Amino acid sequence: MTVVKKKSKVAYIFLALVLSMTLFSKGEAKESIEPPKAKKERYEKIIHGDITVDYYHWLKDKSWPKVDNEEITNYLKEENKYTENYFTPYKRQEKDLIKEIKNKVVEDDDTYPKKFKNYYYYRKFIKNSNHFLVCRKKNSLKAKEEIVLDINKLAGDSVGYSIGVIAPSPNHNLLAYSTDIKGEEKYSISVKNLKTGEIDSNVVNDMWGNIIWHGSNKGFFYTKRDNELRATEVYYHELSRKQTEDILIYKESDDSFLIEIEQTSDEKYLIINPSNNIENEIRILDIEKKVIFNTRLLLSRKQGP
Repeated sequence: MTVVKKKSKVAYIFLALVLSMTLFSKGEAKESIEPPKAKKERYEKIIHGDITVDYYHWLKDKSWPKVDNEEITNYLKEENKYTENYFTPYKRQEKDLIKEIKNKVVEDDDTYPKKFKNYYYYRKFIKNSNHFLVCRKKNSLKAKEEIVLDINKLAGDSVGYSIGVIAPSPNHNLLAYSTDIKGEEKYSISVKNLKTGEIDSNVVNDMWGNIIWHGSNKGFFYTKRDNELRATEVYYHELSRKQTEDILIYKESDDSFLIEIEQTSDEKYLIINPSNNIENEIRILDIEKKVIFNTRLLLSRKQGP
């Protein structure tokens, strides 16, 4: 029989204190910097008869989401400079913290497979990789694994790279996917030929939301954002054509509404769902065989209770 001696609570507390002092001990900052102070300018806005005062309204550029005002950008640079200086003493702890967090995450893992006709699609995570693989198996989960998209290769050394929607075509020969290469939430759609491995990049730019294939495998539907970054238009893109030739299917005129698109479970109809916080409407479009662009109103918008 093996006897294991238990350490006292005092010993554990002492070790915890030593560890915390080691991890979070503060070194020296580059220099002493005072936090920047934004100037105050009175700005009044009347909402529901009440006057709301905002002294920092000037920090919102009139051309937002673009920020061209030098006074604003200069102030933000000062904020960033102060933040960087403040955290300089903790730089040596970054690797330790990252290592600790990664040790609590299962890095070798697969998502639950989603069946799409006779294929099972899933995401595969590999240890020490920043992104995942898109894989599939035909007919059975015991079948040979096929890697259809390697996000790590696509991303390369890009820091802000992210993948949006991944959409296989109905015949499983093509794969449309959206990417944001700078972390600005500006997505572009590329199409990969799964037979040849060729990728047609940036087929569609400045899109947002879902990608829905037409049943003919000749093209797909997507939503596009306006200057205020609101998804307000639905387009159809035909493969091998330019984006300037895309066909506008629906445009929302009410600036309080945003658009989402989905597909019915039988894959026969495209669902266009314009909505705001209190009401929505449903339009459908037959996308099974014929390429038609006249939507049918299924549910009129009506304010909820």
